[in-house]
Amino acid sequence: MPRKKSSDARMFLTSEEDIEKRLDIFLSANTDLSRTYCQKLIHDRAVSVNGKEVTKVAHLLKENQDVSCIIPEPKNLEILPEDIPLDILYEDKDLVVVNKPAGMVVHPDETYSSGTLVNALLFHIGPKKLSGIGGVKRPGIVHRLDRETSGVMMVAKNDAAHRYLSNEIAERRITKFYKALVFGKMKHDSFTVDSPIARDRKDRKKMAVSNERRARSAVTHGTLLQVFPDPLTSYLKLQIVTGRTHQIRVHLASIGSPVVGDTVYGKSAENELFFRDHVLKRCFLHSESLTFTLPSGKEKTFVAPLAPDLERTLEALGSSGKT
Repeated sequence: MPRKKSSDARMFLTSEEDIEKRLDIFLSANTDLSRTYCQKLIHDRAVSVNGKEVTKVAHLLKENQDVSCIIPEPKNLEILPEDIPLDILYEDKDLVVVNKPAGMVVHPDETYSSGTLVNALLFHIGPKKLSGIGGVKRPGIVHRLDRETSGVMMVAKNDAAHRYLSNEIAERRITKFYKALVFGKMKHDSFTVDSPIARDRKDRKKMAVSNERRARSAVTHGTLLQVFPDPLTSYLKLQIVTGRTHQIRVHLASIGSPVVGDTVYGKSAENELFFRDHVLKRCFLHSESLTFTLPSGKEKTFVAPLAPDLERTLEALGSSGKT
């Protein structure tokens, strides 16, 4: 329960209900901040328990502990709106659902300062119509797609919707389906990869299947849709139960079936040959659909049609094989 609040700090006292509760979950539940942002505050040494800084997001709390959180002063939005075309699938007062094109980065970072989905959203929707929980560089962003991944994405338009959607994701109440083309022929018509994922110790820009304690659970279900003989490839429909960074790409590579065009987790020689012979110039991965209950209480499914370059790739491969 809240004990004290100021413009730059918030203090709470844990109760019996908070025993063994994770620190990041406790903070998110007792503030207007997303769990991801709370984790950032913890990593940034802005959170303390009984006067002692805690840097582990999974720190377990006890009863009658003082938890304090220093929230940085909000910064002026420096990301400029840009008139970039957007394929908006749905919009209401709480959220907008877009069909993100391949090649578009979701939010600005050290490498991409413009041309992102956020830049486009600021132009089409306006900075005052996006949630602020994601911070200066990520207004409205509840989840992400990789730069090369096309397809459906949802964006929050206010803080209440952001918290609601973030919680739906955390509680795994949002159904996500993808389409992917992988090298080789799958051994089974349906399969599940249940392998924890963590940051690759040798390359911090990559993720990897790991059995270390720091690894987070990750589950991917797959269904074989079609097999193409030349080159031998499999067209898949995938459902991710969890949403780890690069999850589909890491899981498929771990079972010997890397996504066609994946230059990070795939084989360069296979990709170079495929790029030479086909129209595809990126990773064949598409976010096909999202099904979830809107903040208004109505369940809806949003579908993004397969991107044109992916359609042309399938047509070039031919329709012979297993369907």
